[in-house]
Amino acid sequence: WNDISGVASSFGVYKVGDNGNSLGLLQVGSRSVTDVNNYYNSNYTHQSMMDDSTCIEFASKYANLLSKHFYNKHNRLPTNLEVSRLWNGGYKGTTNYKTIEYMLKFQVYNES
Repeated sequence: WNDISGVASSFGVYKVGDNGNSLGLLQVGSRSVTDVNNYYNSNYTHQSMMDDSTCIEFASKYANLLSKHFYNKHNRLPTNLEVSRLWNGGYKGTTNYKTIEYMLKFQVYNES
C-alpha cells in the first residue's frame, strides 16, 4: 500500500482530498466504503478511513473485491498497474482514460 499512499496522499501528508470526498492515507471514497460494507457485511464508515490501520485493512478488502470483479470480466487477475487504475476509478477504472495519469504516478513509485 506504500505506492498507493504515495500517489493518493503523499504518504499521509494530505488525508483529505477531492474536496472532502476522499479520506485517509489511501484517499478512500464513500462509495467504495458502501461497496465493501455491502459485500463483506462490514461496518466501516467513511470517517474511519482517517485511521491508517483501518484504512489499510479496508483497502485489502476493497482491492480483493475489485480484483474479483476484474477476474470475472477478464478471466485473469489484474496486474499491479491495473490494480492502481481500479483503485483510482473503481470497477471501470481500467477502461477509464482518466485513471491513466494515476497509473503512471503509481508506476514511478512502484519502480523506485
